[in-house]
This record gives sequence, structure tokens and C-alpha cells, in this order.
Amino acid sequence: MVSILTTLLGVFLGILATLTLDFLKPLRHRLSSKGIDSLKVPPVTVVSETDLDVIYAGHPDWIATRYWIARLPTDLPHGGRGAYRHWVISQGGFDKGYSVVMVNIVAESDATVVIRPPLIDVTSVVSLEEPGVELVRTVGGAETRPRAFEVHLDSHPEVVKLVAGDDRDATLTYTWNMRRGDVETFLIRVMVHAPGVWKWRARVPALTNGRMHYFEVNDDGHDFTTVGSDTKVSSEWVRDESGWVRRGSER
Repeated sequence: MVSILTTLLGVFLGILATLTLDFLKPLRHRLSSKGIDSLKVPPVTVVSETDLDVIYAGHPDWIATRYWIARLPTDLPHGGRGAYRHWVISQGGFDKGYSVVMVNIVAESDATVVIRPPLIDVTSVVSLEEPGVELVRTVGGAETRPRAFEVHLDSHPEVVKLVAGDDRDATLTYTWNMRRGDVETFLIRVMVHAPGVWKWRARVPALTNGRMHYFEVNDDGHDFTTVGSDTKVSSEWVRDESGWVRRGSER
């Protein structure tokens, strides 16, 4: 009798062990996958910004900006540098000569971060069918130079410079030891000289705790658009208190 009970107990425990293992397999797989995935998730996030009022906050309004637009609008832009650019874009215009985007590196956990030069992917280059006009937002004072990667897009090969405040750093990298919650900021300034409409987006290579990640930077989900500085225009215009004034005829 004892032998039969022992046998039945052994069978029962075997079945119970099998069921337990079968139940734990998916959980173990999920935990394993989560552990692997956690290694793939970078310890930083990247947030980009194109509003010039945000990009140059704290800097004097000393940076002139140029824009290409098909024809001179009848109405006038109002507000500061950010509002001016937003108005131009809403009128169908584009940056002329260069575009700038602010990149914010936000630490989600402690990390050593090495930022390498951005990779610029040109998605299209289109010739303009009409010369259009150039709008120039003039400002006074010396030029300010926040830290930035300057990319000369139409150079062969492509030229990248690193501007660290007022000093140039030949290493072409930024290195930070970041604690959770820290934020580091730099600009990507893409310069284009050749005529035409250039569409592009950027990828920022970031080495974080020994692993390489690539963060895409775009213009609110769209490609950036920059008209080359050598693109011919029929006229240049600035605005004063009375309205639009053709460049060279300012009172």
C-alpha cells in the first residue's frame, strides 16, 4: 500500500513539476527578452528643436537670417526671429544658405556619452523654376557662435567643423559624463552654397556606455529644406516700420 502511494505521489509531483515548468517558460522568455531589450535601449534620448527663439535663447539677437520665397508677400511678419522664420515657412519659403537645428541630449540614466559628427542624408536636390526673392532679417552686433557642428553639405568631400563656443576643436567629438536628468545641448548648422532646393535629414551617432546608437533628427517629422546661397534671386528685401524695402534702397 505504501509502495502504491509512493508511486502515485511521484507521478503527481512529476506532473506538477512539468506543469510548473510549462507555465514558467513564457515568463522566463519574457524576462530574458526584457533583459536583452534593456541592453538595446540607449541611456539617453534626443530631442530636437527648430524654433530660433528657443535655439538662441539667452543670446543677443545678432544673427542675420536669409530666406528664399517665390514672390514678395503682401503682409508683414511680426515678432522675433522665431516668429519671422515660422511666418516665412507658412508662406511657402525656405531657409537660404543654411539651416540650424538644436539637439538636446537627455540622460535617462548615468552614462558616458560621446557625440560624433552628424551624418547628413540628402534626400533630393531640385532646381528652381523661378528665381524668387530673398528676404533678409537684418540685426545688429557681432556674431555669436554657440557650440555646434557645421556641415558644408555641397563640399566634396563633405566638410564638417566643430565649433566649441568661440574655439574650434579638431577632435570632432563632444564627450560628457552625464548623470540621470542631465541635459547637454549643441547645434547642427548645415551650410549649402550650390544653387537649388536641398532636402535632407540628419542622424546623430552617439556612443553611450560603449554601445553605438544613431538618433534621427528631422524637421517635425519632415525633411529639412535649404536653398543654396548661390541661388539667383530677382531682388532682396528687408522690412522696416513702413513695410518692405528693397535691399540697397533703405532710407
